Amino acid sequence: MKMGKGIILGALSLVLALGMFGCASSKEDKADDVAAKKEAAEQKEASSEQKGSFSGQESGGDAEKPSSEGTGAYDFEDTCIDEHGNITLYALTELKGWELATLLDQQGYVWNEDIRTWMRPDDGASYAALKKSGEYTIDDYNAANEKGGGILAFGFSNVAGYKDSQAALAGNAQCVVEDSYFVGDDGVAVIYGPSMKEYLVIISKSSESTHQFMVVSQEAISSGYLDGVIGEAVGGTLQDVWTNLTGEESIG
Repeated sequence: MKMGKGIILGALSLVLALGMFGCASSKEDKADDVAAKKEAAEQKEASSEQKGSFSGQESGGDAEKPSSEGTGAYDFEDTCIDEHGNITLYALTELKGWELATLLDQQGYVWNEDIRTWMRPDDGASYAALKKSGEYTIDDYNAANEKGGGILAFGFSNVAGYKDSQAALAGNAQCVVEDSYFVGDDGVAVIYGPSMKEYLVIISKSSESTHQFMVVSQEAISSGYLDGVIGEAVGGTLQDVWTNLTGEESIG
């Protein structure tokens, strides 16, 4: 069958209903963003330990972790950031959890503890992650000391600056797009980076200036967690899900 737009839109609507994307569309949201940003700035000035909490110092990070001395800036590969300053799909799938949190911090995303989402009020970009036990906390990012650690089950990335979903995928991926399929602004893709681990990406338009990536790990598929989140049985393997969503027999 051809792509079930109802399945994709239903999944994304559920994500929005759960509050995983902070679009700061209301005055209350914007006020919360400003307060969170101010609080984060004050915490950084008060203690250099706060920067460390984003860099894995509580999870036994090694020499790769960024220094808290000086500016505390950490040099990431160019493929971790797209032309609009969004974190890329490459970054999501190739960085350790604490590295991803550090990158988000450096790119102007602010952690909102109330909804456990990284938010960038200036343009609506955001990131949140979900695992079986619930939403990621800062401690979860710090403890995720493996590549792709910020996306053990689901990653929800809202990216800014693209005209449509296909442009968003092409510009933001910065990794191998093994295959993609679109119906209008709804799409699905299979991606992988140098670690060669494949992920499913469900894509949709979020607002006039942002697009959403729902990035799904193979573990979330094989465990049936994806079926539960979407509310439909879409398959226990990446190939099964691809076929059910696109009607195509093979990926690539």
